[in-house]
Amino acid sequence: MKKRPAKKSAIAIFSDMDGTMFDDQLTAPTKTSKKALKQLQNHLDKREIPLVYITGRTLELVEEAIETHHLPHPTVIAANVGSEIYRYGDEGWEQCDIWAERMRSEWSPATAKKLGNIVLQIPGAELQPEEFQSEFKRSYYVEPNKTSVNEVRNILSQEDLLQNSTGVKAVVSGPGCIDGSGSPRRIFIDFLPSNGSKANAATFIARDLRIPMDDVFYADDSANGLDALNAVGKPVLVGTDEPDIIDMVDENVYVSSHPHIFGVIDGLIYHGIMPKLKIAQHDKASQQTGTHLHTADKSCDVS
Repeated sequence: MKKRPAKKSAIAIFSDMDGTMFDDQLTAPTKTSKKALKQLQNHLDKREIPLVYITGRTLELVEEAIETHHLPHPTVIAANVGSEIYRYGDEGWEQCDIWAERMRSEWSPATAKKLGNIVLQIPGAELQPEEFQSEFKRSYYVEPNKTSVNEVRNILSQEDLLQNSTGVKAVVSGPGCIDGSGSPRRIFIDFLPSNGSKANAATFIARDLRIPMDDVFYADDSANGLDALNAVGKPVLVGTDEPDIIDMVDENVYVSSHPHIFGVIDGLIYHGIMPKLKIAQHDKASQQTGTHLHTADKSCDVS
């Protein structure tokens, strides 16, 4: 994989992947999304801006998505909901040992498994396949037609999991992206180290890049990125199929009506990182996500 070299820049662009950089219900990019991604690529190249993906995917699935969906190549990858950080070295992507030790110091696999047994008592819950597990993440699905996302959060709150009191953090998101096999959309539950999160990973990476958090742009569409959206100075919530998250973000979070990469570019324009330009209107395949462009949008001139 080609990687984007780290350059001295006054700003950085951080982003989630599934449902944010691309439509996770499609197996390949549309013509219009390719055009929008190319616009972003050109801007990154011109201004030498570092790009960081902060995602629930494993490293292998990140690389797969970059190739499949024609995404710009990143400087840094924070995989598995921020619990693993990778930089590009002489032999390819190398895990950051400092971050790994920090995660290891706050992680108890035995506790995570015990808490998972509580999750499996939730109607419609199941352990995700082994390929979606990692050293510092234990993940589950819940079928939304069996238990709602609010019911899941309430159950976990009763166990004090969302308050980190057990030393293991529970992150709930969805109903959101599919698993790539064509399965219906599901609720996701990820158990992480108590200090593992997208926000903490973003803070660590920004410090490493020597860029203040106030100058970090972050885009996401899901509740598992809520902490990161509220932590950076230039956040955008792109068109989302989790409407309750809109009421959970801070006032400074720009809420875009555009889905996927179109919402990312809309946010970059809103925050003054990209110049106002015309982007191609997303096609009907993207519109099926339930998010639509609004002609009254104040920052993005849509053709």
